[in-house]
Amino acid sequence: MFKNRKEAGQLLGEEFKEKLLEFKNVAIIALPRGGVPIAFEIAKMHKLPLDIFCVKKVGAPNNEELALGAVTEEGIGYLNQRIINHLNIDDLQLHRLTKQKKEEVKKQAQEFRNSRPPIDLSGRSIFIVDDGIATGATMKAAIKFLKKDHNIKNIFAVAPVSSRQSYNEIIDLVDDILVLETPHNFLSVGEFYLEFPQVSNKEVCEYLETSNELRRQKEKKDSIRRFENEGGAIYESQDFTINKKHYHSK
Repeated sequence: MFKNRKEAGQLLGEEFKEKLLEFKNVAIIALPRGGVPIAFEIAKMHKLPLDIFCVKKVGAPNNEELALGAVTEEGIGYLNQRIINHLNIDDLQLHRLTKQKKEEVKKQAQEFRNSRPPIDLSGRSIFIVDDGIATGATMKAAIKFLKKDHNIKNIFAVAPVSSRQSYNEIIDLVDDILVLETPHNFLSVGEFYLEFPQVSNKEVCEYLETSNELRRQKEKKDSIRRFENEGGAIYESQDFTINKKHYHSK
């Protein structure tokens, strides 16, 4: 049982510290909205870049919790053909359901990024983070699209808790799946949190902006440190900063 998403993210960051720092050029990819607070804590703890990948579950008619599949900001990511056939959902009905979700996820991605370009994932090791894995539909959709359309080096699925069935299905799709709990009885993600409020769109934007600012500060410090190591000096005033190189005659 986790107190809240913040605690769950901190626990994940500590538990899988060695794995997170094993690779160079790592990116943390959050599945909005619930995965963002957790991914933020991991990224902040290890000073890693954070981005989102928008995915929405396509629920069955009259039962939104039963996943027919999921769509991503780049298209249809995953369809559970077994459930679709069992419910006798025809192509026209499926098209209508997926079209609606595509429009929602595209709008969501635009709002969250606020004109910021997505992180270039080429050559990176990425950790896809959610607040829990129930049916696994959204995680599978993200994995499928990110593996297909991006030159990614390694890919990991990350969550505080996962159903055992989804864990066993996802582990074959990624380099590894990093979870803290895989309980026998799994009804919903929320039952494993003491506090499980909805994450608002505004909160998602704030997490992303804060993470970007932390990254900018780190990059500035790293740049100054590299410059000083090369024999440079930094002169600062309230109005401007001057970088001056020291040269020594032989």
